[in-house]
Amino acid sequence: MFHKVKEVVPLQDMRLCVRFANGSTKEYDVEKLVARFPQFAALEDERLFEEVQVDVGGYGIVWNDDLDLSCDELWKNGVDVKTPFDGLMAFSDASELWGLSESTLRKAVAYGKIEAGIDARKFGKQWVVTQEAMRREYGNPVEVLRLFRCVVIARRGFGFCWPEQGGSTIGVTLLNFAKLLRSLSNERRS
Repeated sequence: MFHKVKEVVPLQDMRLCVRFANGSTKEYDVEKLVARFPQFAALEDERLFEEVQVDVGGYGIVWNDDLDLSCDELWKNGVDVKTPFDGLMAFSDASELWGLSESTLRKAVAYGKIEAGIDARKFGKQWVVTQEAMRREYGNPVEVLRLFRCVVIARRGFGFCWPEQGGSTIGVTLLNFAKLLRSLSNERRS
């Protein structure tokens, strides 16, 4: 699983503060790379080091065409940092991780499934939600996607389509998904 990068901020002593799409924040020490790989020695130039930015799609960070780091490296070797915003994520990030539309999340707030002011809050035009609320209502994001893939592979006759590489987004409603799960569980009992 990719841990997409949402934001990167250069810190003192060749360290980076990296915020991920899942709401986690980690600190990454670039000095260790300089010691192991000579090509990273260019980052000792403060101006270049401060030019760090998130790569397109959030799959890493870049300084220039020659220097970059993958999101997996940052996730694996970064050190967790506690912040007041840990566990918060934008609706857009939550919808991507859980495979839901943003309107589904807004409806969950409207119907009280996700409590406004406790589990989610709107700041200007942007909604944020806690990871805890998302897990409580929709389970673990990886498990949900794995379950959905298995169901679709097992029952292609329902007309559901999981996108192949380069395909379009998932075209399934939660109601149809629930019906599909019920029918599969009924078939297992038979």
